[in-house]
Amino acid sequence: LGSCAFSWYAGHVLRLAEPEEGEDSVGYGTRGTFYHAVLEAVLSRVKDSDTPQDDALEVLETTFAAVETDLGLDRLPEWPRTRGEHLTALRVPRGERRFEGVWRGLRVRGVVDRIDETPDGLVLFDYKTRSSKPPGAKDAAGKRSVDVQLPLYLEAAAPELFPDIAVADARYYSLTQAKRLPGSYPDDAALTELVARVKGQLEAGSFPVDPDPDASACEHCDFDLVCRHGVRLERKRAGDAP
Repeated sequence: LGSCAFSWYAGHVLRLAEPEEGEDSVGYGTRGTFYHAVLEAVLSRVKDSDTPQDDALEVLETTFAAVETDLGLDRLPEWPRTRGEHLTALRVPRGERRFEGVWRGLRVRGVVDRIDETPDGLVLFDYKTRSSKPPGAKDAAGKRSVDVQLPLYLEAAAPELFPDIAVADARYYSLTQAKRLPGSYPDDAALTELVARVKGQLEAGSFPVDPDPDASACEHCDFDLVCRHGVRLERKRAGDAP
C-alpha cells in the first residue's frame, strides 16, 4: 500500500490472481512463496519438539520435496540445476512467529522469521530471498525510501510477542547471499507522514495507480494487465492531461 495503492487494492481487496503462464525457471515471487511454504510446513511439524532446530533440519528435505511437487517446481527445466542452492539457503536456523497488533493507529499483522537471544536483548530477523534490502514505501516526494518492516518489528511485533523482554535490534538477512543486509531506520516524521497518507487512502477508499517515479514498484507487480500505468499517467503527473 505504501508503494502503490492500486497494487495493494488489486491483490488484497479485489483479490485478483496472477495470470498463469508457462515458466522455465523460478521467478522472484515464486521463490519467496516456495521458501515460506517450506518453512511453514517444517515448523508445523516440529512445533511441539524439545529440540525444534535439530528436528527441523531432519524433516527439511522431505518437506522440501513435498512442497516442490505441490507447486510444480520439479517440472521446471532449470530446477534440477538450482534445487541444491534453494535447499542450502533454507538450512539457515529459524524460529518463525506470527503477530497481530496496532501500529501507529493501523491494525497490522505479520511474521517474524527468526528471533535470536543475545546478551543485549532479542534480535528479530526478516529473511529475504534477494541480495539487497527492500526499497521500502514512498516518502512525501514519492521516492521509495521509507523502511517499514524493521520499524514494524520493533514497534509492533516486539511489544506483542515479548512485552517483558528487552529487544536490541531488528535486521534483514539474505538467504541467497547468507549475510546480513544493511537496514535503514526512517525518522519519525517520515513514518508519521506515511501512516497519515495510508489512513487517508483507507478512509476515502481511494487507491489510484501511483507507483514511484522510477516505477520500481512495477518490477514485481502481478497486475500489469489491469493497470493504467504508462505514458498517460506520466503526462497526467506533469499536468499535460486530465
